[in-house]
Amino acid sequence: MEEQIRLKDIYLGIPDGETEARSENVLELFFDANGLYSKLNDNTDKFMIIGSKGSGKSYFAHYFCKKKNEKQVRKIIDSQNYLLADLCYLDKSQVGRKGIVFALCKWFVLNNLADTLIEEHSRLNKFFFSNVYKLKKFKSQYDDDSIYKIIKGSSGSGKSSELGCSSGKTLKIDENSNTKSVQGKVIKQKNTAYEVIPKQFYEIVLKLEEYVFKAIGRNDDIALLFDNLDELDKTLVDNPMDNDIILNLIKVTKEFTNRFADSKKKVRLILLIRADVINRLQVYDGNLSKIKKSCGIELYWLTTDKEAPEEHPLMKMLLYKIKKRNKVAANMTDKELFNSLFPEDIDNKKPLDYLLSYSFGRPRDIISYLNHVIDQYGNKRAFYASDLRETRKLYSADFYDELLNLASFHKSSEFINDCFRLISGMKRPSFTYKAIEEYYEQNKQYFSHIDELKDALEFLYEIGAIGNSWTKNDKTCTAWSYRKDSMQTIDYNLKFTIHYALRKKFSL
Repeated sequence: MEEQIRLKDIYLGIPDGETEARSENVLELFFDANGLYSKLNDNTDKFMIIGSKGSGKSYFAHYFCKKKNEKQVRKIIDSQNYLLADLCYLDKSQVGRKGIVFALCKWFVLNNLADTLIEEHSRLNKFFFSNVYKLKKFKSQYDDDSIYKIIKGSSGSGKSSELGCSSGKTLKIDENSNTKSVQGKVIKQKNTAYEVIPKQFYEIVLKLEEYVFKAIGRNDDIALLFDNLDELDKTLVDNPMDNDIILNLIKVTKEFTNRFADSKKKVRLILLIRADVINRLQVYDGNLSKIKKSCGIELYWLTTDKEAPEEHPLMKMLLYKIKKRNKVAANMTDKELFNSLFPEDIDNKKPLDYLLSYSFGRPRDIISYLNHVIDQYGNKRAFYASDLRETRKLYSADFYDELLNLASFHKSSEFINDCFRLISGMKRPSFTYKAIEEYYEQNKQYFSHIDELKDALEFLYEIGAIGNSWTKNDKTCTAWSYRKDSMQTIDYNLKFTIHYALRKKFSL
């Protein structure tokens, strides 16, 4: 009897690609749908990996790092550390000054590159004449604050002197003492007042930059990939043009990328950036669109409408993983495996069309949905229509939580909750602007954090919670902001439709 596949015997991955990417099998299981590895690896001008949340940026970054040769150094840096280190050595009076975020971004990048150089050249750390030794010495000094602060002293004769010190307070020498030890050094001036003054932060950054560039050797081949950048959407003052951290990191990385290329140094700095983040920043910098096209690669899975469903990038990715981990599936063609696993239409939709309509076109969505089916119906031999319908409520809750996480980047939690209560309270999967306007006006007291109805609808459209729908030749058409072939702005003359994946959560 021919052996058959059970759902519990197949592996699709886990929704959190970063966690999966840490496994030993990442090189085996990674599916490069559009040759992105070569595009990034072979073109040193590329310094941004762009994609929506859940599109696989972290997975791709881990794959890129593990695919290195033995002479290369590739590391992933958690950019959340920026928030821990940004003001550690910065005098509070400098916060809010124009350009300070740009300097902090330089500091963050250089500091991580310095740590990598010191770690990789541990033997050179012992030779005082080497540039790595000098870099390490510089770091050890600013680590204990001896470079960040100076002692400025003046005596009765009007003479002054400067000396390193870690204290941030005014220091007075006891008039009855002839000597005073500060930071391991002895001051031998009696009756002299010493004031501790912080150095300008940019001076320290420029010095670190000098040491780092000198320490990069001719044989170094280093790539640092900065992940979790969406956690850095914090501004120090009101002008995002000067103070948005991600925007300034892009500028810093572009500057260093050009300098590394000009000086023939094999060092790369690569930023992992959410598509919605970089799109939001376009309005603050006229050159950002050009930089995105020239210096970025994008993980976008809805690139084709090929007739054969097994040829769609998302489905090819799933089938590829299944065949890698299941011997029976490995002997089947993609078409045979697809037809075996998805034998039925669901709600009058072809299986792939159904899955795409219940997702944002990301691997995370599809994997999450199908894993629920596997968990509930693992002994079945296919993803049957009835089982997909039964697990919608579980998946819908996951999708809603994921959307809340995405939305929190843009707006306050109070505004977000009011927006979702607004469309769920309508109890209609589709509605016109006039209908929701009437509902909003009648229940305005329950949506106190929504000042303008159109602001709420535009936000919901932007994050993909609602789309526009219309009828053409007796066929319903929809437009979603996350699709490149759809309108990016809402049309109030068309109907609004709530995303299919949210409807069970909203009891629709």
